[in-house]
This record gives sequence, structure tokens and C-alpha cells, in this order.
Amino acid sequence: MGFTRQMVMERLRDFAEGFFEAYAAAKGKNRWADKTPNYVNCLPFLDELFAHSAVYIVIVRHPFDVCLSFEDTARKNAKPMRAIRPYVGNARDFRAGACQFWNDQNLRIASFLPQVSDRALAVSYELLTSRPVPVVREITEFLAEPWDPAMLDFNRVHHDHGFEDRKIDQMPVIVGNSGKFSRWSEQERLRLAHVAREAMEAFGYTLDQPTRHETRSALEAVFVRTSDDQ
Repeated sequence: MGFTRQMVMERLRDFAEGFFEAYAAAKGKNRWADKTPNYVNCLPFLDELFAHSAVYIVIVRHPFDVCLSFEDTARKNAKPMRAIRPYVGNARDFRAGACQFWNDQNLRIASFLPQVSDRALAVSYELLTSRPVPVVREITEFLAEPWDPAMLDFNRVHHDHGFEDRKIDQMPVIVGNSGKFSRWSEQERLRLAHVAREAMEAFGYTLDQPTRHETRSALEAVFVRTSDDQ
């Protein structure tokens, strides 16, 4: 029809931004953000859509704790989350499928972040929940937004609920929730570490420790800024 890809992207960007900007303005906000795990599957497209100007905050969590979270959700809903069902169906068991899903998704993140290294901040879930103040301060600094201790009192602020996890109603403060997999046998941890090995190595996770280890990998040197020394 004679439209270039750039023209199409510009129209799509105006269409998508229009909703977010109108909503932010209606709430008296000057910035908006959007989050869903499904974006992992289309990160290069999103970056092109927003004219290579979007900024990214990535929260990485130990695969075994993610696996336990998947298990808990599956018990509550009597079925696995839709995203991991193909993985569980193709694996020898639920945990192996969940860890394969974590590995594949985090490898996608790891391959994308170096392309946007100056616009990306990766933080660990473990540090965010155990030492939230330095991590949240790091995030605000990255976003060039002022730090306010009231940010940690999110339970005192009204939230418009959408399709997100409603745990914000159940957990009025940030709490640590890491390392429960330590109850697993060493054999089980070794088995699952083999499944998730590539992404675990990329992000500095081990089969024994619930928190990330400092690594000097080329990948981490490019994009990961940690709060360990703050």
C-alpha cells in the first residue's frame, strides 16, 4: 500500500502511547510504565515500536524459587499457568518444565539487554525484597526520578486494579521470599540446575545459594548494576 515500516511503526506508537498517556494524565502522573512477563517474547519489536527510546527495568529471580511459585499457582488453580503448559507437557515432570521455561525466557532477556545496555537496569528479586531501600533508590536514580521513602508504603496508596496479581492487597510491606528450595535434596537441585544451566550462569545463580553471585562475565559487565556494595 506504499507505507514504509517506519511509517507503520510511528502510527502504531501513537496509537499505543495515546492510551497510556491519557490514563497517566487523568491520574495526575507525568510518566507511565507497563509490565507483563509476556513482553519477553517480543522485546526487539517493542524497542523498535518505541523508537529505541524506551527504558527497561528487569527483575531476575532464582529459577528454583520461580519454580516453587509456579507450583503454588498450579495448586491453587488446579492447572499450570498457560505460559508454561507446553514446557510442562514436553518435560519429564512439572519442575523440569518450569525450569526450562525460566531458562528460555531469561536467555531471551540476556540476549536482548546488551542491545539496550544504556537504557536497561537489571536488579535481583532477592535483593529487592531483602534490602528494598538501596535497590529502589537505584531504580529511581536510573529513571532520574526523586527518591521518596513513601515509595515503600505502597499499601497506603490507592491502586486501580487491572489484571495484575492482587498480592498488593495481601502484603502491605515488602517481604523476603527466597531460598525455600533449600529444602530440596541436592540431587533434585543438581537435576534442575542442569536444565536451567545457561541462564543461571548468565545471571550468576548457583544451585545452593538463593541470591546472585558477583560474576565477571562479559554479559553482566555490559548491563547488570548490582546493589551489593551499597
